[in-house]
Amino acid sequence: MANDEARSSSEHFDSERQARRTIPARWILAAAALLVVGGGAALAYWLAAPGRWPRGSIEGQLVVYVRGAQRAAEALPVEEQGALPARAGGIMALDVHVNQPVFSYLVWLDGQGRVVPLYPWNFDRPDVTDIEQPPPKRIPTNILMSPPPGSGWDFGEQGGMETVLFLIRKTPLPEGTSVGKLIGDLPSPVPVREPAELAVFEVKDKAKSVTTVVSQARGDQAAAKAADEPLKAMLLRLSPHFDLVRAVRFAHVGAEPPAQE
Repeated sequence: MANDEARSSSEHFDSERQARRTIPARWILAAAALLVVGGGAALAYWLAAPGRWPRGSIEGQLVVYVRGAQRAAEALPVEEQGALPARAGGIMALDVHVNQPVFSYLVWLDGQGRVVPLYPWNFDRPDVTDIEQPPPKRIPTNILMSPPPGSGWDFGEQGGMETVLFLIRKTPLPEGTSVGKLIGDLPSPVPVREPAELAVFEVKDKAKSVTTVVSQARGDQAAAKAADEPLKAMLLRLSPHFDLVRAVRFAHVGAEPPAQE
């Protein structure tokens, strides 16, 4: 019974997520099959073909979906009303849907200050935990779901402001590059001030300043600004290495402690 409920939960999350797709996920599966069939030759073609990389600005959607612990809960983009706060026992999924094939590097800075490398280091579970480990090579794509449909990245029991980094390039990172070294000093963990708090920051085309894309339920403005500064400094450190850097920071309310008898 537990396995059936877990499967039903994943299927529901998948259907909610897929309902917001304009391009079917089967295209991604077809691309993955092509990579398997073509193997290293396909990857070499993509990496070596002259004039392969588009020069236009990257446009599109970088979305964090969250779903509560309840089996029938709806998966929602964090910007949507009612999506936040994320809850202990819930899950999240990340989507990249842009106007040209890109190389995506997705990193999770959890509410406790831990760094979790997601894509391309991990597929559907966090087997690789060291952000210093160079990312494996992947072919570029304009659609990416991390983890793949039918699964999600689990929120822990402790709350805090969760931060997801979308690091997007038109060309692959140089071989052996450590994303951890590019990130540098990590921002300190930030506690939840407001349950619906959300901030989205972006640095595009190697700009010298950070743009605030979304600012929602930030509470005391002075406290919000103080919490934002270390994150913005990190984004500016990353900007020279990526064509698009986006940070999505949102509230995660932890599990309530058991009642005292």
